[in-house]
Amino acid sequence: MPCPVLRDSLHSSFLLLKELLAAALSPSPGLAVGAATNTAVYVLGIRVLLAGLTWQGVLSSWVLGTLTYSAFGPGGYAIVCAYFIVGSLVGAARYFSRYY
Repeated sequence: MPCPVLRDSLHSSFLLLKELLAAALSPSPGLAVGAATNTAVYVLGIRVLLAGLTWQGVLSSWVLGTLTYSAFGPGGYAIVCAYFIVGSLVGAARYFSRYY
């Protein structure tokens, strides 16, 4: 049987995680959740972002992503991410078809 302090700490952590997940999946999660979620995505994908954007572009897209997630939730954010990915692929395809 774990000690009561550890059990309470784990329970509190689980409740916090559950609340954060509920907030992140809500239709309009707010600025703090939008910034946290968008920052996590950027930390994971910074190499890919820098391959297609300057640092100014990364900063601008971070602001756009944060505001989009904050206002429209994961659905709106997914649309903006898909737009960036498809646009990057089309740009790369045009580049390669022109020079190769």
